[in-house]
Amino acid sequence: LVAGSGLVRLLLVVLTFVLIVVLSQVALVSARTRLERADLPTIAQQAWEGTSDYFTSLASGSLGEATSTSILGGQRRAMGDLLLDAYSKSMILVVLAIGLAAVAGILVGVVAAASRSGRLRRILLTFTTLTVSLPSFLVAIALILGGAEITARFGIRLWPTFGFGIDNHLIVPVLVLAARPFAQIANFAYVATDDVLKLDYIRTARAKGLIESVILVRHA
Repeated sequence: LVAGSGLVRLLLVVLTFVLIVVLSQVALVSARTRLERADLPTIAQQAWEGTSDYFTSLASGSLGEATSTSILGGQRRAMGDLLLDAYSKSMILVVLAIGLAAVAGILVGVVAAASRSGRLRRILLTFTTLTVSLPSFLVAIALILGGAEITARFGIRLWPTFGFGIDNHLIVPVLVLAARPFAQIANFAYVATDDVLKLDYIRTARAKGLIESVILVRHA
């Protein structure tokens, strides 16, 4: 059953990938022939030829080429080389985002569970719910627009809105990537800590007169 389920998922991934390639080719051909007012059969034929060329190149180990004025300076480069160059930067972002999400998520979840203030607990849990519900692109737009507005009004530059560097350029992408796992970790930490604080040995520790911070850190 497990092998069959894995095979079905693999087939779905492959079919989805093929569909994305085909639709991309149709979109590219439609955009290229828009001024020529090409009919549907012509678009379909050229899209099929483009799809065939793509998979032929893919079978030979070529991912094609890319041109980007902002990233490559208008030069054409092989996609394989471009992906290798981007790999190290992506790993830096992933490690930083996971680290931030874990630390902040555990802290917020534990504080929410241990807090005796119902208002503070509701605020923290509402914040995590909103964070996990917002799409990543919307969080990125909000950070960019918010940073630009603060710069325009107060002259304070919180973070850059484009480019890459091992400096404050990492702030926006790390925050965007960390947002969803932060909320999930915070909710998990809240539930786990809240369950532990209701156990008998925690009540015994409180009955002995231990202060709440010691109970939380050393016992819970």
